[in-house]
Amino acid sequence: MGQRVREQRVHAAERHLNRWRSADWAPWDRIFQTTPNGLHTLIRASITGGSLVAYDGVRVLRTGDALPSGAGNINSIFETHLSNAGDWIARGDKPGADDWAVRNGALVATTGQSIDGGAETWGNSIATVRVNSNGDYLVIGNTSETDPLLDAVMTINGQIIVRESDPVDLDGNGLFDDNIYITSFSVGNAWLANDKRVHFLATIRNAEGTSLSTAFLMVDAGGCQTILGDANGTGGRNGTDVQAFVNCLLTGGPLTHPCKCADMDNDGDIDSIDVTTFATTVVLDP
Repeated sequence: MGQRVREQRVHAAERHLNRWRSADWAPWDRIFQTTPNGLHTLIRASITGGSLVAYDGVRVLRTGDALPSGAGNINSIFETHLSNAGDWIARGDKPGADDWAVRNGALVATTGQSIDGGAETWGNSIATVRVNSNGDYLVIGNTSETDPLLDAVMTINGQIIVRESDPVDLDGNGLFDDNIYITSFSVGNAWLANDKRVHFLATIRNAEGTSLSTAFLMVDAGGCQTILGDANGTGGRNGTDVQAFVNCLLTGGPLTHPCKCADMDNDGDIDSIDVTTFATTVVLDP
């Protein structure tokens, strides 16, 4: 039975491909993705005169098509991603090199669009897009920020979670005391998990501006929403967090905000290691 189901999924995928086979396809320039259950497929391919994306055998994006929300027309399609649940996202550019990102047929980012409702807007390079099985979407690109050391960001669902020049906690002690900072995000090298943890590649430097290397980093966007040690969720870190930290420690179980800010080593629980780090942090870096 298992073999038959797998064969049926393969045949279904072939039917999707066959629907789009024509003289327009550029030879060998196709990317095919499918969900684990075989229910959804995503195809990106070069065609005569541009690019095309088909979802479940239906064309959803093509060079020359109008983008959603009146954002202009598609010139090229650079990247697509399909989640295990069947959500999809794509990025590309418009004539004139302005960029765009579309998730499940809706525009989520484009050059000149406000990133999080504020004055900062997306720049002309949207470099990486991902989507998870909960429908959360990740976009990495440059912005209108005039400081060249701050003009690249990582966002989830339109909210900035990491910015160029942010510090890196190299040794996992919950403190940014390692003299390491993000220089740039590696294009196309990021993964958005269902719990909103993002694993990504970035180049790093020290405070003096010396380039160090490329690092494999993780940020937990589903974790602490303020700063580590802010156990009462007020946005600060001081002596008033002590009792809240103790409450989080004694409660146990799955962590929710603001107790996620008491998980100082970001390993999913609160234990003796977090107690030591919390005490040190409140005293030395309130």
